[in-house]
Amino acid sequence: MKIRSSVCALIIKDDQILTIKKQDKDKFEYILPGGGQEFGETLLDALHREVREEVGAGIKNTRLLFVREYIGKNHEHSERDEGLHIVSHMFSCEIEEENKYQLELDHDQVGVEWIKIGEQPNYNFYPKELITHLKKLDIERSFETYIGDVN
Repeated sequence: MKIRSSVCALIIKDDQILTIKKQDKDKFEYILPGGGQEFGETLLDALHREVREEVGAGIKNTRLLFVREYIGKNHEHSERDEGLHIVSHMFSCEIEEENKYQLELDHDQVGVEWIKIGEQPNYNFYPKELITHLKKLDIERSFETYIGDVN
């Protein structure tokens, strides 16, 4: 199996976090907008594309906040995700233009939903560990860590 590179958008507005609502059998799961990086695509290009597709919006003020690894065999959905190894780049960003683009929902995506920060434990929110890091985060004081496709 190969390691997959992906991006996620952490969009916070009025003490709420934007999530993608997905149907998983008999329950809902909530994740950040995002997905896989395509060959030849920069992380920022992938981020813009994924938010356009899943949220229907443009974004601005992007900043890399976290890098997360997900090795499926080590987590609660190991029977489903055993062959997955994903390196996910989590960017903070802001909505620039809402409803500008046509939604291209994933097969299990049922909508987009804002969740009040601090209420994620009441939802099936993934990644769960992000909640701990959000409490410690000061986006305004973080510094630029992604410099893009440079030589």
